[in-house]
Amino acid sequence: MTTASSLRNVAPASRQPVYFRSSSESLGIQVATAAAAADVTLVTEIPVQSGVAAILISIESLDRYPPRHRGVPTMLLGPESEEAEMWAAATSTGIDHVVPLPRASAWLAEFLGALHRVPERANLIAILGGCGGAGASTLSCLIAAAGARKGARSLLIDADAWGSGSEGMLCADRVTGITWTDLAEAMSEKDI
Repeated sequence: MTTASSLRNVAPASRQPVYFRSSSESLGIQVATAAAAADVTLVTEIPVQSGVAAILISIESLDRYPPRHRGVPTMLLGPESEEAEMWAAATSTGIDHVVPLPRASAWLAEFLGALHRVPERANLIAILGGCGGAGASTLSCLIAAAGARKGARSLLIDADAWGSGSEGMLCADRVTGITWTDLAEAMSEKDI
């Protein structure tokens, strides 16, 4: 179980609606505002065919808590003044998150927005050369530069401890920082 101040919780990508149950009008307005900011649809019944992306239940509606859905994050919402009671109820019912409102409104909007955010995916390309001069470093730089020109974020890692490094191929100026050559020199000085 995590607190509402923790922003590291990311739910799986989904366009499913979010189930919300509360009899409190002020709490309903706060949740509706967070859902609108996150572009998430709230429903009061769980669709049988599609399910829901998350379950939001207020502390006063806890007696009508729907059955647990595997893999669906559940949140207990309520006013900040009832946070201690919310923690006790969440512990006994196995709810994932406690969300005291209005303090956690921004967290709730961010969490709901993350429900249908598509996680970034990346391709990994490894270039191996059999010997020095085979062209592995040159090919690696060309592929990384071509991807960057097309707008892809590229990360080039030159793991050849015996090579001169790829930084010389990518820019004319001396690159600041430690290179493989610097490491080799430092190791040889240490061994002396």
